[in-house]
Amino acid sequence: MNDLILSPEQERLKRQIAELKRTIADQIALKDEMTNQTGPKLEALYLSRIGCLQYELFVLQTEISKLKLQISLMQSYMNQNSPIDFEKVEQEVSEAVQAYQKIIEEKAEQIRAAKELLEAPLMSREETAELKKLYHLIVKHLHPDLNPEVSDQEKELFFRAQIAYKMCDLNEMRLVFMAINRQEKMPDSENELAVILKNLQKMTEKLQRDIDVMSKNFPFDQQELLADEILIAHRQEKLRKEIEQKKAELTEYQQYANALKLWKPGLLN
Repeated sequence: MNDLILSPEQERLKRQIAELKRTIADQIALKDEMTNQTGPKLEALYLSRIGCLQYELFVLQTEISKLKLQISLMQSYMNQNSPIDFEKVEQEVSEAVQAYQKIIEEKAEQIRAAKELLEAPLMSREETAELKKLYHLIVKHLHPDLNPEVSDQEKELFFRAQIAYKMCDLNEMRLVFMAINRQEKMPDSENELAVILKNLQKMTEKLQRDIDVMSKNFPFDQQELLADEILIAHRQEKLRKEIEQKKAELTEYQQYANALKLWKPGLLN
């Protein structure tokens, strides 16, 4: 018989499971939105307004560190009254700042990518709402954690939906949604239902912890700053002043290093 009469406890468990699945679908959709939509846009905005100046400051600080090391190495030759091996000095400096140079290259690429993202065509409000709604429904029907029994074909559909969400591809998201054709199956055994409920409770608690942690970290911890033009202007002014100071400091070290390069053994005698 297919029309089984459920006990009050079975009905209660099934209701709780259905409610938790809706909550988890919301949480998964929110986490993915933070990861693939809101987060990248916030980071791009931060890099374009603040991060580009921090990058400039970091480059100057790295150049100053290189000069300080160069000066120190040249002075060690001078203290021994020996000819300065400029090739060796340059090699040691390059090796010492190699890690910093890699960071500079990575930051430059992040700023370039941020500019591309901010200049990319924007979806309309209606298209954005439809994309989110479709993804939320797809999560509910195809996410493997919510639907352990999904087939390999359905897993592939969900993977396509994740890519479409990340790339803001509404047409692809529509195609994935239209391809969904499944009926949710749920056991009737109280023990099995209780296990499912317990696992879902653990899942929703973990998802909420993940969301809370993401909300407190970059770039989400910069939302208040990025929403206030006065705060942005103040931060920019502070960074520009630091940049000017570092430029002056860099010039001084460059002049000193150039003077040391003129030194010859015996000049101290």
